[in-house]
Amino acid sequence: MPIALPDFDQRIYLPQRIIAIVEALAEEQIGPDQALEGSGLEPRDLEKVALRISYRQVIAVFRNALRWSRNPSIALNAGQRMHITAYGMYGYALQSSRSRRDAIEFSRKYSPVIGGVTHTSYSEDGGTACHPTVVVISQDTLSDLYRFALEFGLAAHLTILRDLHQAFRLSRVDIVCPPPAHAAAYARVFQCPVMFDQPINQLRYDAALLDEPIALADRVTHAMAHEACARLLGDIDEADDCAAAVRQNLLRSPGQFPSLEAMSDSLSLSPRRLRRKLDAEQTSYRDIVAEVRKILAIKYLRETRLTHEEIASRLGYSDGANFRRAFIRWTGKNPSQFQGRTETA
Repeated sequence: MPIALPDFDQRIYLPQRIIAIVEALAEEQIGPDQALEGSGLEPRDLEKVALRISYRQVIAVFRNALRWSRNPSIALNAGQRMHITAYGMYGYALQSSRSRRDAIEFSRKYSPVIGGVTHTSYSEDGGTACHPTVVVISQDTLSDLYRFALEFGLAAHLTILRDLHQAFRLSRVDIVCPPPAHAAAYARVFQCPVMFDQPINQLRYDAALLDEPIALADRVTHAMAHEACARLLGDIDEADDCAAAVRQNLLRSPGQFPSLEAMSDSLSLSPRRLRRKLDAEQTSYRDIVAEVRKILAIKYLRETRLTHEEIASRLGYSDGANFRRAFIRWTGKNPSQFQGRTETA
């Protein structure tokens, strides 16, 4: 079931998926600094009403959960935190639909506005409703990231279905991955037979449930939420993501950090236009340069034997002391704490 992959760097999605992981890790006494490491986010950012995040940041937080959590079923648990109210106007549109069938028709068109880590379609097989599911952020079915995203996405989808109808029950779940060590947790969460090593991922349930009315259906509220989601979808379709273009230019030539004027010229924009476009994406050229410096600094610390002074020079700092101060400002940690560490997920 091929799908068009989104731009992973567009910061246009609500942060609830990241918040769900941060909260789940907190239950294991794993702090938000560890949960957000490498995402470009600080704990205080999660309190900002206007915060919007990218797929790339979600992936970073998912990898942190894989690295730090001692709970093998954390993705399933975190996905269950994704109640319908976590989706903003999209959630209101689902909740105010006349029936689950109407809600599915709505989601077919407008699901891109929520930035889900899985993409779910719909079909019927006799009297069974089927939701084939594709993982958006990984295509390697044997990777830990794929399994984590799939568990989170399926648990989140089930939570929405249960929010729409409290007595909702699945009849079967199909999973393409082999059974993990924590396979028993799937039965606890989905409360139905779970089949592994299947051709596709999907949720299955009685199609008769599709036409049951939704308790909070409201025509006016649905129309208002529908209009809001249509605007959001238009924003996504039209976004050219100037921040991603700037970020890619900087990463393409590591160690070179041109002025805003030089960057705007390379993007065929006036400096004023570049500033306005970045403002609209809730960032600035200075913030992006700092983000890229942080990305490169962590990469050099983990993957090379460069000294702090050598890294400072590559990042355009006058000396190692200035680099160390900047690094502590970005991460809250000394560069030495990152030296030699490698990814495990």
